[in-house]
Amino acid sequence: MAAKPRDRRPAGRRGRDAVWVSASDIGSFDYCARAYWLERVQIVERPEGTGSRLVAGTAHHRAHGRRVAWQHRLVRTAVVLLCCGVVLLLVHEAAHRGGRTSTPVPVFSL
Repeated sequence: MAAKPRDRRPAGRRGRDAVWVSASDIGSFDYCARAYWLERVQIVERPEGTGSRLVAGTAHHRAHGRRVAWQHRLVRTAVVLLCCGVVLLLVHEAAHRGGRTSTPVPVFSL
């Protein structure tokens, strides 16, 4: 099944040399220039079996993205907890330091 060539000209420009390159096109070219050339210029069919590999790869990348997002949430939570701990430590230290200087510690003797 051969891919149909895309009309890459926007509706407002009908120039002969108007070629638009999307971010997806740049990513495809950067990943594999030969595959990009075969798909976009030569319009060659993809080999059989690439559909299932594409689905598996997409699922793998989606799962990886979820793991990365989870790790980012964990790091943010750790930073917030660390900041809370530092604030509590400073408040505790300030409360006890003030008590030491203003009130003497009682000395008990038997």
